[in-house]
Amino acid sequence: MGGRGSSSGFSFTSPLRASDASDLDALATYMSDKYAMRLNVSALSKCDFESVRTAASGIEGIIVDFPGAALNFHELTSGNTGSAQATASYNGVITLAQHAFDSTKKYKRSYDYSVRAKWHPEGTDGDHIAVHEAGHILERALIDKYVLSKGNSFLVTAEARNAWQKCTYASKVISEASKIVKKLPSEKGKGIKTLITDVSGYAAKNRSEALAECVADYKANGRAAKPLSVAVWDILKRELG
Repeated sequence: MGGRGSSSGFSFTSPLRASDASDLDALATYMSDKYAMRLNVSALSKCDFESVRTAASGIEGIIVDFPGAALNFHELTSGNTGSAQATASYNGVITLAQHAFDSTKKYKRSYDYSVRAKWHPEGTDGDHIAVHEAGHILERALIDKYVLSKGNSFLVTAEARNAWQKCTYASKVISEASKIVKKLPSEKGKGIKTLITDVSGYAAKNRSEALAECVADYKANGRAAKPLSVAVWDILKRELG
C-alpha cells in the first residue's frame, strides 16, 4: 500500500505515464501537462496515494482510448460522495470517496464483494472504479458532440443538461448496442433488460450506469467482455475514438 500523497516536495523526473508518478505532486503535474486535467492535491492528499495513482491511471487509459473525449475530463478530486465509492459530474469532475479511498485494501475489498454478488461486472476489480466513472464522462462527450456543438445559447445549454439528467445519449448507445447483440446466435431471444443485467446488477439502475458498467467490463475483459459491453465499446470508439 502506498503512503498518503503530499503537496510538498519536488519531482525531478517527469513520469512517462500516470502509473509512473512517484508522488501526488508529480502525478498532478503530469495529468495537467499532458491532459489539462486538474488534480485537487489538497483534497486527494487525504486519500491513499496508491489509490489515487491507480484512479488517475485508469482515467488516462480511457482518455487514450477515446481522444475525442479528452477535453471533457476536467478534474480528479475527493470528498463526500454519500454511499458511492466515486462519482462523476456533468462538469467533468470525478470525485473519489474519502471514506473509501483512504485505504487501498478497503475499497478493493468492498468492490470485490460486490463483484461476487454480481453487482459489478465479472473480471473487474477496485481498479475499475475510476474507469466506470470515466465512462460517465464519455457520455458527456457525446452530449458535447451532438448538443453543445449547436452553439452556446441558453436553450442549447439547457438541452445538454437535460440530456445528461435523462441519460439520453447513454440510452441511444445502449439501444443501438442491444440491437446489434440480439443478432448474435448466443444472445438470440434476450430482451434488452436481460442483456443489461448480464453485464451487472448495477447496470440495471439506469442507462447511464449501464454504459459506464459496459466500459468497465470491456477495460477489464477486452473482447471476452459481455456481448453488450463489446458492442457499447465499439459504438463509443466509432463516436469518440
